[in-house]
Amino acid sequence: MKARELLETGTLQVERIAWQVGYEDVSAFRKMFHKQTGLSPREYRQRFSGGSKM
Repeated sequence: MKARELLETGTLQVERIAWQVGYEDVSAFRKMFHKQTGLSPREYRQRFSGGSKM
């Protein structure tokens, strides 16, 4: 999933990531991401990118 890669390796804000992967509604992106991973985008980034904060 491209969003996971962007969260792990980049510093883009979640809003920009949502847009880049085709979501205009950030809330819908967050819900879909949580459903697929069990984590919010922020939690995922903290866990898998060494805890960098954005």
